[in-house]
Amino acid sequence: QYINLTGVDDNRSDGNQTVAIILTADNSTGDGAYQNLDPPDVFVTNLDDENASFIISPISGSISEKGGKTLFQVRLGSQPSGEVILPVSISDSSEGRVFSLNGNTSADNLNFTSMNWNSSQIVVIEGVDDNLSDGDQGFLITLGPSSSNDSDYHGKNPQDLNLQNQDDEQAGFNVGPVSRH
Repeated sequence: QYINLTGVDDNRSDGNQTVAIILTADNSTGDGAYQNLDPPDVFVTNLDDENASFIISPISGSISEKGGKTLFQVRLGSQPSGEVILPVSISDSSEGRVFSLNGNTSADNLNFTSMNWNSSQIVVIEGVDDNLSDGDQGFLITLGPSSSNDSDYHGKNPQDLNLQNQDDEQAGFNVGPVSRH
């Protein structure tokens, strides 16, 4: 006889789990050759398909010194056992700023829990006008490292993102008509 065994997806990054299928003797059979025959137990492994990670979408567009905004989204790759806090900052605040994290304009962290871990959180970045004709300037959106009571997520440091602020000034002089007095 065949037994089909299907693993259960648990959303947790808990590694591969070994499961024992306990087989016992069938004393109800009328065949004496099989009475009290205890077959060996069978051990199988449920392969874990989750890992503790940050899933980050590509940046949706560009920003400029004229105040353009762009966004990207972040979610977790598995359900954490505790809160996961991911700091978000900008390497050069004269070129860009975190406009909002999940709609909150005063936040500087993304907060994930066992309830919202698989919902994307939105990060909006805004260009800053520096009043300099300095050309397009690149900067980093710095993510992490994270803090958490979940050891799989504590200290994780996802890849930082590169962004460029498009300059809106041009070097030169404005010459107007000469007036005589």
